[in-house]
Amino acid sequence: MHINTSTSKLKDTLKTLDDVRVNILQPTVQDLINNGTFDINNFTLTNASFVTSNNWEITCDSGHILDQSICKPCPIGYFLNETSDKCDQCPAGQYKDIESESTCSICPSGFTTLGSGSKSRLDCVSKYLSVCIYICVV
Repeated sequence: MHINTSTSKLKDTLKTLDDVRVNILQPTVQDLINNGTFDINNFTLTNASFVTSNNWEITCDSGHILDQSICKPCPIGYFLNETSDKCDQCPAGQYKDIESESTCSICPSGFTTLGSGSKSRLDCVSKYLSVCIYICVV
């Protein structure tokens, strides 16, 4: 919605309203708050109502890391190392294919991955095949 403010009477009215807000209402309300007498339907604001603490801390859910005041899950193939508080690659024999999961999943019995940071269960190969691939190829 657009209001046409081209008429001088409307411009004068808007300027007056702005002057009332800036020069009368704001200082008056601030004085009432500072004096502890600002009360709206038994809801009293005091000067201390606006005091904030510098001692605040953001805590993230399990498996999430704080990144510039935002909690983010570790990406697929990574888990949150609780000791270092950093995302580390899933170790060999484990994978993480869902970002929101907090831990890596272990490959089925008799299977492992060819390295760390695996992102899918499909990365799990037979332990015997992985030994052959490593020895036969290298």
